Amino acid sequence: MAKTSRTYYTDERIATGRANVQKYDWAKAIHKRIFKTGDPIRYYIGPHYTAADRFATQSDEFLWLLLPTTRIPRVYPHERRALCPVHGAAVRAKNVWCPWNIEPIAHPYQVQCMLGGEWYPSNRFAEGDLTSGEFPDDGSGYAGKDGRYYFLSEYTHMVYGSVVIPTLRSLSQAYLLSGDAKYARKGCILLARLAMEYPNYGWDDPRLENRFERTYLGPYNNQHPHYSWKKGGMITDLIWETFCLEATAYAYDALYDALDDPKALAFVKSKGMPVSSGDDLRRYIETYIFRAAMRGLELGWIHGNEGFHQAAALAVALVLDDYSDQRPNSQDMVNYAYHGSGQSAFMIINSTHRDGGGHESAGYNTIKLDFIRVNRLMAEIRRRHPNRFADDRYPDLFDNPKAKAIFDHHIDMMVDGRFIVPVGDA
Repeated sequence: MAKTSRTYYTDERIATGRANVQKYDWAKAIHKRIFKTGDPIRYYIGPHYTAADRFATQSDEFLWLLLPTTRIPRVYPHERRALCPVHGAAVRAKNVWCPWNIEPIAHPYQVQCMLGGEWYPSNRFAEGDLTSGEFPDDGSGYAGKDGRYYFLSEYTHMVYGSVVIPTLRSLSQAYLLSGDAKYARKGCILLARLAMEYPNYGWDDPRLENRFERTYLGPYNNQHPHYSWKKGGMITDLIWETFCLEATAYAYDALYDALDDPKALAFVKSKGMPVSSGDDLRRYIETYIFRAAMRGLELGWIHGNEGFHQAAALAVALVLDDYSDQRPNSQDMVNYAYHGSGQSAFMIINSTHRDGGGHESAGYNTIKLDFIRVNRLMAEIRRRHPNRFADDRYPDLFDNPKAKAIFDHHIDMMVDGRFIVPVGDA
């Protein structure tokens, strides 16, 4: 284990964040979202924050169970999407893909029909109740007269991206901004739970737990039953997992020094986690989240729009700060991002036209601006290890005219200073 301290959230970064909250309205607005309001919970991804104050008051047991077991599949037959046992396909008038709401504090392990407002399933799965009520779901779906309904599959998928990851972000940032250990302790418990549930694609070391069947497409032998092109994924699919992973890496960095908390350690040990010290817990998290994810990146099972997986890889590289003989390590992630599948060293030059435009619609072309973050992460890595990463092999991604044209292109595409051409899904 190479990491010995925070590497993303430096003392300077934390001090700047605290100072910004005192000086700037935009920072005060973000502070309010982190601590008090959060963002609306909706869909499988989207919210950036939940309300840290609300989740910090929940019990340790609640935080532990906030993420359901990943033994519940998150993918099910395509023809059963957006169907309600009471309203049938009429619920698609609300949303043709995900016509559900979730509220994990008031209604854990349930989804709410957006049309009628009723909650499913009828049983209390987290309490061990698998059969009660009119619409029970034991994790495999409710078997109705006209087909199966996958309430817990929907809940598990939604709560990961729209609640668990935003809550990790909020609790960890609330801890750094306030210095209050109550946020850190809850964040550590949630991070430990994620480590126990995070899937993987197997190991060279037979002593480590193989969780392939718990990957996003593990129940389908890593082949999506509807989309022939789609493989991979961890808890969510291979694309969305990129920014979930990146956020988790930053949260781990923020909580790093809090993982020695004796009460948190006693709690996670009581849940079966094989740890006796903070270093044991760090090692478990690094192995079962970040080593698993690094292998997923290298295999192509975590791979998003250009900029997504590169940023995730470099976030993990910076946070783990590991240049030991253990593989994959931080050096492997930098090489992956710049010269492996990530191709960052050449991506902007080779994938944009002379005017700065890309091959996608106007909206999707803006995703390439994520390479700003890739560039910044690489600058931080190089600052920590100036003799390891030569400028000619790991270049400044925006130090060329074509890269700079990206910014002008989007300005030139705008109409009336506000709108872009409605091409494709722009």
